[in-house]
Amino acid sequence: MMKTDMPHVTWECYELNEEKLRDKKFVFDFLNYFPGALGLAVIGEPVVHKFKMSDKKPGDGVTGIVILAESHLAVHTWPETRYAVIDLFSCKIFDIGKADRLLRQFFGPGRYKKDLVYRGEELIKSGTEIINSRMRQLQQSQPTGRPMALNSKA
Repeated sequence: MMKTDMPHVTWECYELNEEKLRDKKFVFDFLNYFPGALGLAVIGEPVVHKFKMSDKKPGDGVTGIVILAESHLAVHTWPETRYAVIDLFSCKIFDIGKADRLLRQFFGPGRYKKDLVYRGEELIKSGTEIINSRMRQLQQSQPTGRPMALNSKA
């Protein structure tokens, strides 16, 4: 597997504080703080929606997202089960260990399951194939005995 510069980290979080997971401001504050602490650039304010409990559909969780210059950060909570999912995708490398520590500090005691995938592996393969093919074409079009100039504007 080729490692790209596009980490996609998700955390499944269990046994968290129910009140934090119901708190729209808590989720907003997390979305507002977390990306900057990792050196990622926020574009605009986080958007956070609080769900209301009803007889037909129990649950009063919160969902929030913030758009990053590098991609996105999303939070989904289910307070009635003390469960949350945090989803961070970036086209810029960041300190994943630091992200894990900060997230656990912010949400507090609980059980955390982190999954990490580097997206775009096929792009690297196809990009490498395209570059290699183009280099072969350029080499074949150069007169023999003359070095190829990579930056020439022929």
